[in-house]
Amino acid sequence: MPRLLTPNANYIPASARDIFTDRERSALHWDIGQLTHIAQASGYDGIELHDSRLFKHNRQLRRATSQQASVLGRLIFSFHESWVDVSDPQPIDPAQARIQATGSWAAQTKAALQRAGHRAVFRPGPDSLDHLGAIEQKLGRPDPMQYAMYPNVRGLRTVDQAKTARHPNSNIQPTIDVAAAWGTETPEEFIEEMRIRRYGGIWPSFHGDRKGKVVDGRMSHEEYLPAMLEAGLVRAVHVEVFRNDFTRFDPGRTELSIQEGRALQNDGKLAGTPLDSTFSMLRDANWAGDVTIESPLGGMESALGKLSIPNVIDLHSEMTASVRAQLPHINWDTPPQAA
Repeated sequence: MPRLLTPNANYIPASARDIFTDRERSALHWDIGQLTHIAQASGYDGIELHDSRLFKHNRQLRRATSQQASVLGRLIFSFHESWVDVSDPQPIDPAQARIQATGSWAAQTKAALQRAGHRAVFRPGPDSLDHLGAIEQKLGRPDPMQYAMYPNVRGLRTVDQAKTARHPNSNIQPTIDVAAAWGTETPEEFIEEMRIRRYGGIWPSFHGDRKGKVVDGRMSHEEYLPAMLEAGLVRAVHVEVFRNDFTRFDPGRTELSIQEGRALQNDGKLAGTPLDSTFSMLRDANWAGDVTIESPLGGMESALGKLSIPNVIDLHSEMTASVRAQLPHINWDTPPQAA
């Protein structure tokens, strides 16, 4: 049954200092019990686990026995590959690229952190899959876990096929940058490449129609989402609000993302926004699957000011209620609260 999920990466403060020092507000310092409590108190059914060595709960799960992990990780239903080295797909035509993979923000950040002695912040994507795979084995679920993947940065089919062979429930988020790396220009061509590479899709309400980071242009969610729904390739949806990490590339869509977040929190007017259109298409298709609310604390604090954990729980509670109200046809699988 479908679940409403929250990523552990949602809970990283805006202040660089607070990320490493604020033990109450930064998920880097939370054990799995704290993360589970906040997720459930906010109205979520489960957790999407993003790999990072610095998250205390990730280290806890890696050290746990299989028996311990199956209890501690009972609310983990999805994994997210780490972005380092794999997040900036390069177009088939090099002349289209505004930034190169070797000069990407991800690579620059990794290099700066290494110089500062923080090699452990995020693992390169392929390494993170090894660790997430080890956690999956410990959880001992009867069915393969869902993975949010990054396609190969050079658009290589063989590399993507190796990923999907190892992790059958591998899903990618369609973006204009991925389309350029695959050399596709239409929804039909993109869908054909997904099938060849054996990827499922996670429809991203922000990334699905933002301007490109690596190339010019944008996708049309009004063309791509219906085509993917008709093809049966939408396995999950990311509701992405308060995304302030693409201001440089698409300030207009970033501001709209903040408006969408405020509307979700206040049960306000989404009419006319891409998120409203996304919800409408999902209802019309009677689509039901896992939905992850990506609302980064850093983006929320940039828009709303510094937030306490009770504030964060209240705001996420409003968003989870709004998403459920927007998708009333979904029968959500809500686990019982822990004693």
